[in-house]
Amino acid sequence: MEAMSFAELGSSHPKSGGEFIYIKESFGPLLAFLRVWTNVLIMSPAMAALQTMVIGTYIVTPFLGDCQEPLYGAVRLLAACVMFLIFFINCTSVPLTVRIQSFLTVSKIFGLAVLIGSGLILLFNGHTDSFRNPFHVNQFQFGGLASAFMAGRYAFGGWAILNNLTEEIKNPEKNLPRSIFVTLLLVFTIYMMANITYLTAMTAEEMLASDAVAVIFAKRTLGSWSWVIWVSVVLCAAGQLNGASLSRARMYFVAAREGALPEVLSLVHVRWKTPLPAAAVTVRIFYFRRKLPDLPRPYKVYLIVPGMFIFFNLIIVGMAFYDRPVEAVLGIVTTVIGIPFYLFSRRKNRSNRIQLYMGKLDVSSL
Repeated sequence: MEAMSFAELGSSHPKSGGEFIYIKESFGPLLAFLRVWTNVLIMSPAMAALQTMVIGTYIVTPFLGDCQEPLYGAVRLLAACVMFLIFFINCTSVPLTVRIQSFLTVSKIFGLAVLIGSGLILLFNGHTDSFRNPFHVNQFQFGGLASAFMAGRYAFGGWAILNNLTEEIKNPEKNLPRSIFVTLLLVFTIYMMANITYLTAMTAEEMLASDAVAVIFAKRTLGSWSWVIWVSVVLCAAGQLNGASLSRARMYFVAAREGALPEVLSLVHVRWKTPLPAAAVTVRIFYFRRKLPDLPRPYKVYLIVPGMFIFFNLIIVGMAFYDRPVEAVLGIVTTVIGIPFYLFSRRKNRSNRIQLYMGKLDVSSL
């Protein structure tokens, strides 16, 4: 439902920036600023940390042998190195970033094909113990349902990256919705098959307890070829990090161009043509339908679709407050703290020193 809504928003507003642009044009600059604020302080760092930690974990785990305690120091060091490398590539060249992304995508599809193929062989040979009572739950926790929904949304939410890159897509009115739907269907199919594959050699409890599920599966089923799987997982996580970094930089670039962030973040490197400093939501559909009824919409969804999505998200938010009220309140507080910063940035009579400093940055970028 969210993907369908974003497909309409992206095709009818062919501007980079994604959610920032949609919120700004429907609810004003304050809420748009707060969206970028939470992205900068919470969402982007947390997602990048998670992705790089996955890479570090899957690089280290195959060398642990029977030792089950992860080497957190080595994992963090590898994560930091990967983060710096991805940052450098995104700052250096857009064509290089795209080529690397294409290579990583092909590599992870190959690895997933090997994994799924081996799982299907096990399934056809009768390894079905984990499927005999698939919906059995030892203890149901209402709050845990919110975590499950959020984990699922994270796994399938990569299509939102495209809306941040609309201006760099050829014929976005047609290609953006098409790309969203094709990739969403493909990812859903692959992820479902991958989870079925894991359950042919592992129990659900083992999957929940492991930090490197694919490595355990590969060791049990592929023997000396298990390296193919963990290398593929590393490349998969690297591809996710690279694509997210490319997308996030464009959001910050557009936010700076629109005046929500410091102007220096809207600068483009004179030689590499990348937004170098920039690299260092669905209810608005109702607003656009009412305020801009004649706006060309190459792709259009029924309003019940975003309505249902909003309803389900409200339920998830309510469950999150029920399960982890402290973390939920901290999230709201962090967002509200951004309001004074927004008001300060919008002051008309800014210090001459700040203006002079920004001018020097503009000149130095040339």
